[in-house]
Amino acid sequence: MSAEPYAYTPLPGSNFVRLLTNIYRRNEDNAICAKLVTVSLYPTPPYIALSYTWGSPYPRSPNESPADVAASSNTSHHISIDDQKLPVTQNLLDYLTLHASSGMAEDDTPDFWIDAICINQKDLTEKSIHVSRMHLIYKQAFAVVVWLGPADEYTADAIELINRIGDASAEILANSASHAPKMIIGKLGPFDRHWKALKLFFLRQWFQRAWVIQEIVLATEVYVIVGNSEVAWEAIVRSADFLSRHETGAAWHAKLLSTLSALSSDTPGLHLGYVLPYLQYFDCENPRDKVYSALGWTMVGKAKQRESFELSANVISADYDSSVVDIYVKTVKHVCEDQNLSLLTSYRHSRSKFINQLPSWVPDLSHRATYMDIDGLSWSHFKATLTDGSTVFTNPNVRLLETLGQKIDTISHVELTIPPNNTNPVTESVKILHLVRALLVLASRIITAERGPGPVLLALWMVLTNGGYGVDKAYQVTPEREAKEIVRQWIERAIATGLVEGNEQDTVARFCLGLINDLQLRAGLHNDVGFSGEEAIKDIASRMAAGETLKDTYEDRGITLLGLRQRFNEQALFCTALGRIGFGFPDISPNDTNWLIPGVSMPLILRETERGHFFSLGRCFIDGVMKGEAFSREHMARIIIE
Repeated sequence: MSAEPYAYTPLPGSNFVRLLTNIYRRNEDNAICAKLVTVSLYPTPPYIALSYTWGSPYPRSPNESPADVAASSNTSHHISIDDQKLPVTQNLLDYLTLHASSGMAEDDTPDFWIDAICINQKDLTEKSIHVSRMHLIYKQAFAVVVWLGPADEYTADAIELINRIGDASAEILANSASHAPKMIIGKLGPFDRHWKALKLFFLRQWFQRAWVIQEIVLATEVYVIVGNSEVAWEAIVRSADFLSRHETGAAWHAKLLSTLSALSSDTPGLHLGYVLPYLQYFDCENPRDKVYSALGWTMVGKAKQRESFELSANVISADYDSSVVDIYVKTVKHVCEDQNLSLLTSYRHSRSKFINQLPSWVPDLSHRATYMDIDGLSWSHFKATLTDGSTVFTNPNVRLLETLGQKIDTISHVELTIPPNNTNPVTESVKILHLVRALLVLASRIITAERGPGPVLLALWMVLTNGGYGVDKAYQVTPEREAKEIVRQWIERAIATGLVEGNEQDTVARFCLGLINDLQLRAGLHNDVGFSGEEAIKDIASRMAAGETLKDTYEDRGITLLGLRQRFNEQALFCTALGRIGFGFPDISPNDTNWLIPGVSMPLILRETERGHFFSLGRCFIDGVMKGEAFSREHMARIIIE
């Protein structure tokens, strides 16, 4: 191999691509050799498009540093292209080595399109053109090969279980939600190690990438390879669906990927505003790709004719010379001017943005959410503005969003669910107890003001359960008496869980007693709730001394404590001037205002900066307004969100 680096010849036009051909392994030094040829996209000779990860393909370790992640993407290896060396990553070299060792004659190997090789990565203009045409490249390939990486010690067991699930009867899989996973796996045959292997399989990095969605959605045929084995894509989809019922974190990305692929097939022309929130759960090395990876398979309105929609890639151009801020602002503004305001409530963070200089109404699309932040996709059942469509006015300032809104209330008091600068040694164990305290403090303020305890307790339960959505029928309360009993039981469960989960149970118990004593000083609230903290803790302590398994005793069928920790993570509870209870992001303060924006499923919290101009603090939940009870078109005002 020559020591000279490979020199790319410029492509003759935007409708031309390079293909990797004649891939083989040279005998004298085992180097991977190939040629690059330039072809037209119209027509294109048969080729395979490769879908893979640039960095390490394996699940990331919790202790893996950003430097370790970056190192796995280094192009420290080389292949020979026309006797010149071209740098590639280890994972890509592993696939090319596997392919070159397949035994096929050099002239019989199929041509490949591989982004790291077929695009001059140092030419940003060429890169931008190719990204804009990426959907055509994957759509016109006769097949997409998914390379999940080399096998590891778990691969064989994972593939065995995937194949068993793929072949399992629909009846077994349909009933899996009501049985323990191991019981279902027992019916399928494999042992515990297969269960672990399957989870690790879905934690491979390929399932985390944003670009793979487009690559799968547009593929004519999909072939999945891991190590020396091929796995049917359909079996992977069935396994992801099965695993996601029991191990959300492990198969979450695979489940989202298959869902988006199915949605795209069933509903051609998904709007970009609908898809972008899903991409917050996937990785991109370049934050611009949180937009660009969706352009080839979504739709937006034409710039001057909003009633007509076409492929996003034909309207929004990929430009890697543009700043991330400019790309996000222009993209979200375009989506909003399509009368689609869903992005205003689809992201968990409001002011807590990693990228500065974004307007308050533009979400930080680069934010990497996890399945623990799933609430960003779970608000569609709310209809705070009924079915009213959006009204967005054209404003020449791209950084301003001008729309209609209805002010419904003003925040009067805020309680953080986790106190700032909390140094408690068992923070995780007492998070839910802080939530109990915050809720009851709000209740005491309203009870001693203008509302009776009955409606307040019902409101507390509605806030805890997001309006009762998805709660067991036995816990769907409406009468005050039932709400009172359920709130009491739930508080006892919260304290029990704090005691059980704490690494230092004495510390947790002392914290619980202090918490309850604090609450009992507030207007006799414990009598209204029908709950005595000290008695409950003594009862729990005696149960523990007797060796009872409290996690079973206090198992909550209606709403899990894990789910509550997840829902109220980085949230603040508030009450309003009109006696409503709700929660929003922790940046909120008294005198912030609650607004309904037509076409937005949840209320927004806005802070006025000058007359008619507001700063958005994100979405919120308010009991009593989530089904359109407070919405009125007659009370709309024209507002500008900065």
